[in-house]
Formats: sequence, structure tokens, C-alpha cells
Amino acid sequence: MVMSNTNPMKKRTIVICVCAAAALVLVAAAVAGYLVFFADDGLILPNVTIAGMDLGGKTQEEARVLVQRQTDLTYPYEDMVVRFPDEDLRLSPADTGVALDVDRIIADAYSYGRSGTWAENRAVREAAESTSLELKLADYLSLDTAYIQSRLDEYQTAHTSDYLASGVVVEGERPALDAENYDPEAPCQVLVITIGNPGRSVDMAGIFEKIIAAYGANEFLVTADVPAQELLPAPIELEPVCQEHFAEAVDASVDKNSHDVIPETYGYDFDLEAAQAMLEEAQYGDVLEIPFRYVEPEMVAEDLKNHMFEDVLASYKTAHTSDSNRNTNLKLACAAINGKVLNPGEKFDYNTTLGKRTKERGYKEAGAYFNGKSITELGGGICQVSSTLYYCTLIADLKINIRQAHGFVSSYMPLGMDATVSWGGPDFAFTNNTAYPIKIEAWVSGGYVHVRLLGTNTKDYYVKMEYEVLSTTESTTEIKEMTPEEAKKEGYSDGQVIQTAYTGYQVKTYKCKYDSATGKLISRTYEATSNYKARNKIIVDIIEPETEPPTEPPTEPPTEPPTEAPTAPPTEPPTEPPTEAPTEPPTEPPTEAPTEAPTEPPTEAPTDSAPEGEG
Repeated sequence: MVMSNTNPMKKRTIVICVCAAAALVLVAAAVAGYLVFFADDGLILPNVTIAGMDLGGKTQEEARVLVQRQTDLTYPYEDMVVRFPDEDLRLSPADTGVALDVDRIIADAYSYGRSGTWAENRAVREAAESTSLELKLADYLSLDTAYIQSRLDEYQTAHTSDYLASGVVVEGERPALDAENYDPEAPCQVLVITIGNPGRSVDMAGIFEKIIAAYGANEFLVTADVPAQELLPAPIELEPVCQEHFAEAVDASVDKNSHDVIPETYGYDFDLEAAQAMLEEAQYGDVLEIPFRYVEPEMVAEDLKNHMFEDVLASYKTAHTSDSNRNTNLKLACAAINGKVLNPGEKFDYNTTLGKRTKERGYKEAGAYFNGKSITELGGGICQVSSTLYYCTLIADLKINIRQAHGFVSSYMPLGMDATVSWGGPDFAFTNNTAYPIKIEAWVSGGYVHVRLLGTNTKDYYVKMEYEVLSTTESTTEIKEMTPEEAKKEGYSDGQVIQTAYTGYQVKTYKCKYDSATGKLISRTYEATSNYKARNKIIVDIIEPETEPPTEPPTEPPTEPPTEAPTAPPTEPPTEPPTEAPTEPPTEPPTEAPTEAPTEPPTEAPTDSAPEGEG
């Protein structure tokens, strides 16, 4: 038997050596693999960009050239333009100190995937194949942001203003304006108008950030849409100032009851037209001063006292009838208007002045016209007073407001110069268009109605009235047959005239003005058209009823003649016809028609549908 003498320690050493060799082989293989995978080729990892420039796969020098090519001609030279709605704000590189750190950009791009641990770098490199890294230029820029903000603040300040409301103040004390205390030397007040300032502001939010972002994008135009908020001062309204401070001048006048002179009052205002022109030219912040002034009245008490009622402006009289009731009404109407004073510009209304005609006020039943018929009515006849007054207003050349002609001609007036009135119906009104008060005087005496207008004559002419008959409508005679019974019931007798005849006329009247110094005709103007209806004469004819002839002849003729004479004619004369309207036009002045046609004829004649009135 052969014995082996092997050493155990030697065996263990061999095993260890073998294992160590194997480990070295594995390490060497790992190192070799690492070196193969992480071999630094000096290139920037893929998908690394900055401002749209792809730096991936480029060396540091190549990347530097690319960045510089895009930025070397912009940041150092381009002004940043901030475009506001009204102006451009320019920021120069010298002022902003803008600079791009290209070295840091390249260093950061190159260190991507190289600055971490082995495991971190391995993960980055693996991710770089499919994901991108975008570096921002803004992170590598240096800017004087304080300067940029200051320029924005300057713009905002220049376009911002504090609101100031406009103001209106009347300075000084209001002077006395009554005649007793009025002092023309006393200073007037002054209207001071301050034109306010508009409040304005602009919203600058986000503009700074847009500028920084533009620098970061290598762009140099920023559109700044800055909404402006503006508060304008309210416009100056002068009308409330006028209403509060203006005063109309009031002429001296006459008290209607005492006939005492009421002193004048001076007016007070400023030149409104000039003030409006100043406002239109004024600028924000201006201060305007507008002085008040006195306004003198046209009529002062001293002048009025010296000339009041010194002239007879017109007078006329018309004959009245012997009807006592009618004459009572005439006296009442005259008394109602007698002494009435009209100040300049004041209107006189006949119906309003007389009031309603009633028994309680003393008016009597008398003849009047109504719808083409003669009737008796309370106040009948007062149209004679209104007509006489109308004629005076024509001669005085006063303004006629309301006038209507009668339905039939009036015996007491020239054609076309009457004025019918009725309570609730036609009226007569005129206005004192002279510069002085007018007083009406009216009375009844000597068989006439008298009217006179007293005032102050300032005219250089006098007036005469003329009329022209355009057409005539003749009346006819009608026979009204009645039985004795019907006539007895109505109180008529055979042959009695129960309606008088009136001729109808269409008449134009003219106002003729003559020079007071020479008597020469100045003008002839159309005044009015009057239509008077025709009315037929009606006579009663009593017809005896027919009797049937006897059936047999009388057996004996009458032996004696009748002992009684035929019925005598009526012992009472027929009722008198109305005395107010003549059968022919009156011959009182004016008696001739004008020789020339009016310069302005009316477009239509007045209607006759209203009641004829109480005249």
C-alpha cells in the first residue's frame, strides 16, 4: 500500500488563490464594462436645449458658438421696446445692464449627466435618450431690474392724475334791487367756476413680468395693454345758477285798485352767452370769474307818474235803443269794465271781467241772437259794449286775442267791427302791447254807449279802419199762413211782421296807418273776415177755413142786411221788429271800401256755428 503524504494547508491556499483570481477577473470585466458605457466622449447629452437651440451631441465649443451666434447681436445691442397705447418705452442695454453668462450656460449643459454619483449619472444618461432638458436664458441673464421698474413707475406716474371735482361759487353779497335801496355803484357778486381735473390711472399689473419673460426669450418687443380708468369731473351746468341767482327786472306798474304807482325792481344776472363761450374754451384746472350785473327795467316809477294816462288812445260811441231792460244791461256792462287798468303785456278778457250775467247781479231779459233767431236773454245787449270796446282797441292798435263777429249785422257798428260775446260761448279779449298802462273808461249817457282808452301815446302814426264788402246775400219775404186759432195761440194778427229781414254780407276789414306828421298812408293791412247771414222777412197771413156750400138753395133771401159791420182790423199795432240790425249796412265810418286788396288775405273765413251771443 502506497501512502500519500498531502498537506491540507497547501490545499486551502490553492483554493483561495483560485477564488481571488476569479474575483479579479470579474472586477476587471466590470471595470471594462463601466469604461465602455461611461466613456466621456466630451459631448453634451442629447435633448439639451436653451431658447429653442438644441445643444445635444455638441461639444462645449460647438455649443458656445451656437449660443453666441443667437445672442451676441441681441442682448448687447437691442433696445427692449415696451409698446404702450400712446407711446413706446425703450430700455437700452446700457441702462438695463443686460448680460448673458454663456460660460455658465455651457457648463450647466455639459455637466448634465456628469455631476452626480455613478448611479445618478447612469439614470440621467438613460433618461436623456427620451426626455429633454430645457435651460432658460432668464436664469443666465443679469439685469438691472430696479431700473426697469423705475421706468415703469415713471410711465404710471405720468399717466395718473388725482381727481378734482369742478366747483361753482358765488362770491360777495347780493346787492339791493328794489328802487328805494338800489345803488348803481354798489359792487355786484362774482361767479367763480373752477374746472376740475379728471382722475386717471393705468393698470400696470404683469408688465414687469412680461418684460423679464421677453428678455428670457431673446425677444425685444413687449405690447403693454394697460387698461386706463378715468373719472371725469361733471360738466358745469349754469342753468341752476341762473335759477337761483338771476332776477328779472320788473317795470313800474299801476295798482289795479288804488291806481297808485308800484315802483320798479332792478334785474340781476350775468352775460350767460359769454359765460357759456368761456366754458367751452376752458381747460382742466382753469378758474373762471364771471361778474354779475344790473338789468334796468324799461319803465321806472318817475317816468310812469309823469306820463300815465296822459293821452286818449281811442274813443268811440254807439247809439242805443229805448229798451229799458237792454239799457240796464249796457250800464252794468260799462260799470264792470270802467276803470280797469291793464299794465303792459296784460290781457283783458271780457267774459271774465263781467262774470256770468244773472238776475242776482241785476241783469235783465233783453233781445239777443241765438242760432239765427231773435230771443230774449239775461244780459241781452251787452255785445254793444264789447263791440264798442273792440273798435277802440283797433284804433289804439292793440293786440286782439279773441274776436268773433255776430251772426247778423249790428245796427250800432260799422260792418266787420263788432264783437259778439256770450257766457260759455264767444268771447272777446285783447292785450296791452304798449309800453305804458292803459285804463278803460266806459259809461252810458245821452243815448250812447261811450268807451275810451287812456294811456301814453308813443306811436308816430294813427289808425283808421276800413271795410270791403266781398259779397251780399239779399233777403226775401216769406208768408206764414196760420189759422185764426193758431194765430190766437201765438198772439199774432193778420199781416203782422214776426221776423225782420237782414241782408247777408261777407266783409273784410283793414287797418290803415297814417303818418301823424304828414297824414300820409303808411300801410293798409288785413284785420279780419266777418260773415253775416241773411234772414228773410216773415209776415203772418191768417187764412179763414173754407165752409162747405149748402146742399139746398135757401128758401128765402135775407130780408135785412147784416146789422154788424165786418170785424174791425186789430187795434194793436204789430210787434215792433228788433232794432239792432238794419236792413242795409250802416253808413257810419268808414263808408268806403278800400281801393286796394289786402296784402295778406285770410286763408279761410271764420265759422258761424257758435251762438251769436248776447248782443
